[in-house]
Amino acid sequence: MTKVALSFCLLLSITLCHGQVDFKPGYIVDLSGDTIRGTIEYRGNLFMSNTCRLKTSNGAITSYSPSQLRGYGIDDSKYYVSHDVKADGVLNRVFLEVLVSGTVNILYFRGDTDRYYIEKDSLGIAELPYSETVIIKDGKQLVSQSTRHIGVLQYYMQDVPELRSEITRMRKLEVDPLVQLADRYNRLTMKADESVYLKPKAVASIYIDLVGGAVFPRMPEVITDETFMLGGQILLGMPRYNEKLFFRTGFIFTHLKVEGYTIKRKIPVAFEYMPMKRRVNLRASYGLNLYNVSSHTISISGGLNVKFNQNVSFNIMPEMEFTPEILLLPGKREFTNIHGGVLVRLK
Repeated sequence: MTKVALSFCLLLSITLCHGQVDFKPGYIVDLSGDTIRGTIEYRGNLFMSNTCRLKTSNGAITSYSPSQLRGYGIDDSKYYVSHDVKADGVLNRVFLEVLVSGTVNILYFRGDTDRYYIEKDSLGIAELPYSETVIIKDGKQLVSQSTRHIGVLQYYMQDVPELRSEITRMRKLEVDPLVQLADRYNRLTMKADESVYLKPKAVASIYIDLVGGAVFPRMPEVITDETFMLGGQILLGMPRYNEKLFFRTGFIFTHLKVEGYTIKRKIPVAFEYMPMKRRVNLRASYGLNLYNVSSHTISISGGLNVKFNQNVSFNIMPEMEFTPEILLLPGKREFTNIHGGVLVRLK
């Protein structure tokens, strides 16, 4: 990889690290049961399952481990409780995210894998074990799904027999059907005046990016007499993983001649990290540009968004395209593009 590529990757890493720090209104509940309000650092599930960082009104930031708090929450978003759980035979105290709370609680922990737990006052807490194994049968690859989670669910919800068939059909442990099942169970077993907690459903943001710019080839076999690019892209939010993470694709018109072939379009397919909290925000992406069925480049880009208002931003995005090498690693640089555009929020 060229020195320029290495420098650009370093810049990309710095951009991502800088953009990850984000505090949102929330609270902690200390061991005595007192609630302290402030802002909570919002990161990915792995970080928030092990650490809570609270910023108070005077600007001081304090980090808390699960053994120091009963729990913490982010307003209208996430709620965590401190709990001892056993993973791979080892007992650890962690923060479990509460997905459903009532007669039964459904709790989530992000470690090496996604883990789900069910809790009931009369039975305590138990993991909902689930795994998938690839097996070869008659020369074909098949996925074998474990069923132990079904037995645990049936045991915890045995007092509502009308849910038994629904539990039996839950061959794959997925978050949405699990939450819906627990919510139905709680509403069937609780009184009307008893509170039922259901985690607010994350809403995916959708943006349209109208772009235009210039193309600067670096390979001698690439000839272009029109150094332009023009098109549109759609960015789909991925709030289940991180509210700043987006999947980006679209259609870009360009005009390149490569060894006698004319290329007039490309389709970007990339993951983009794009915080939108401040007036000026950094953004960065990594992915592919598809030119035809058999030809693509590795794309690395980073730039700036400048907000005009809550729904409209202007942006500039330098981009480098590389020949692909092993897997999705970049090789020799082919193009440098500079493009700007208008980013419009639809949802």
